[in-house]
Amino acid sequence: MKRARSAIGSRVYTVLRGCSRAATPFLLLPITTTCGGNPHIATPRLTHESTTAPWKKHVIAKDTFAWTAIAADFTGDKLVDVISSDRFGKRTLLHVAPDWREIPLHQGATAMHSASFDVDGDGDADYVGGQYMPGLMFWLERPAHPLNEPWAYREIDSLAAGGVHGIHGLTVADLDADGRVELFSNSNQPDGPLSDSVVFYKVPSNPRRSGLWPRVVVAAGDAPGFNHYLGVGDLDADGLPEIATGAKLGSYFAYWSRNGDPALPWKKHLLPGLHPGATNILIADISGDGSPDLVASRGHGKGVLWFEGPAFTTTHSLDESLEGPHALALGDIDGDGDVDVVTATTTSATAKWFRNEGQGRFSCHDLAAAQSAYDLRLVDMDGDTDLDVLLAGQESRNVVWLENPLRRCEMKALCGMGRRPAHARG
Repeated sequence: MKRARSAIGSRVYTVLRGCSRAATPFLLLPITTTCGGNPHIATPRLTHESTTAPWKKHVIAKDTFAWTAIAADFTGDKLVDVISSDRFGKRTLLHVAPDWREIPLHQGATAMHSASFDVDGDGDADYVGGQYMPGLMFWLERPAHPLNEPWAYREIDSLAAGGVHGIHGLTVADLDADGRVELFSNSNQPDGPLSDSVVFYKVPSNPRRSGLWPRVVVAAGDAPGFNHYLGVGDLDADGLPEIATGAKLGSYFAYWSRNGDPALPWKKHLLPGLHPGATNILIADISGDGSPDLVASRGHGKGVLWFEGPAFTTTHSLDESLEGPHALALGDIDGDGDVDVVTATTTSATAKWFRNEGQGRFSCHDLAAAQSAYDLRLVDMDGDTDLDVLLAGQESRNVVWLENPLRRCEMKALCGMGRRPAHARG
């Protein structure tokens, strides 16, 4: 069986599952408010618009403090299920589509962030969770009968084993282009043997029996200030990925490039400006010029912005005033072939997406009000080939998904503007 492949090699490093590349109709009704801006930051034309077809909210779980949620076909029935963490119950929960029946998978650890890929190479999706404090990384093996057999729990790394402490970001990428993904994590606490660091793990050839995974430190004490989420992608077109993060108390965004051997310390590159509350940074070509850009949010502060590649010396604001945009994801929301930006907040309880209008221009759209999120994923939840939004609700005490109205809009002929040719977006 082949292991899961990362999205390295494309210009978008968030996986765009089931996303149509054809131009599709989309109705916009402009209103006069704006999404925020800063005269001291180079800001593209940005308008705040709404759609006639709202994003319908579907509740997966209620009365749960979920830091993270991730979606995949975890049961083998071709439907997209969800695994979430319950902070106060220290549980990992499987929510089975389509009725979201809850099945406890493990108790005793609380994942602040999570990932899913085929860890053991048997062709199905396993689960990886990272507990913040005390640091603990684990994986749950999907069994042959996932609804009525236990999911085996195995540790990857822990503070007790001299490893990570303060796991706030997990991601996977193919580091050496061998077709097998590596697992990246941060270790953001200022104490412990791997303080203020970023690491990656090689998946053992037999992860069921290997014990702890081999660990390589990317940024050894070089990411202070409580670094948060991780973005991975090829920024310099050498075919090998860089890794980026933001530090909320360090007030910076930065990325690290490898110096040949990935086992050697990587070189740090600070991005311009001070960014209090920096949390999230992802890599994609959102300007359409062929060079990857860096899209970032200050989830413990205010604002969503992007650094223009390839130099990353010019900063553009998407929304300078949005409070607490903790969650961030990139993907083609409207099916027109370019990369849009989606964010959700913790403190201001709102979710928005920024429609890519081409040439560095964006329009701002509301997805949901009175809905907080600590974690956000883009995935085709209902199998209609567009990207929906999965939210781990944290302060809203829920897990929900927001249904993309694009296909519903097409079927009901609600899209009055018709198809937008590529030149109309320039």
